[in-house]
Amino acid sequence: MFMTDTEKDVRIYELGYWFVPTIAAEAVVDQVTDLKNKLSLKGAVFITEEEPYLRELAYEMCKVINNKNNYFNEGYFGWIKFELDPSLAPALHAELELDPNIIRSLITQTVRENTVYTKRPLAAKRDDESLDVESEVKEEEKNPEGNTEVEQVVAETEVESAKVVAETEVNTENQEVK
Repeated sequence: MFMTDTEKDVRIYELGYWFVPTIAAEAVVDQVTDLKNKLSLKGAVFITEEEPYLRELAYEMCKVINNKNNYFNEGYFGWIKFELDPSLAPALHAELELDPNIIRSLITQTVRENTVYTKRPLAAKRDDESLDVESEVKEEEKNPEGNTEVEQVVAETEVESAKVVAETEVNTENQEVK
């Protein structure tokens, strides 16, 4: 497909970022504004976002700030979904890497649609999906010997295997006698 001069080659990206936890909670909003300004200067068009909130990190992360290694066990995590010319994404990534207030960031290409996964609450299940203990017991109906169907199949398989092993031993002995 050919593009006209008025159309831009843009892609949808999502930026996930971790701000350092040393930022005061009141100043996090200012950091987000600064980050959005950096994106706007690159020509980003915002789609949606989640404000950062303080979270524990899965593992300790190191960020060099003022030529000193700083280790963090928590940070403010947030994300922004936006449109951007793909040729500008590497420069944006490099700029974010140099920001002393960002521990780590990741820019991924995504789709415009909402991709946030939320679990359906247990109470929202339909009546026909509710757990029915009686039906579960019926599925595991026991035979007269007290075994479930699976246990009975396993037992039958073991008997069949024993027969095959016995026949193989008899055939082996017969061949040795000859």
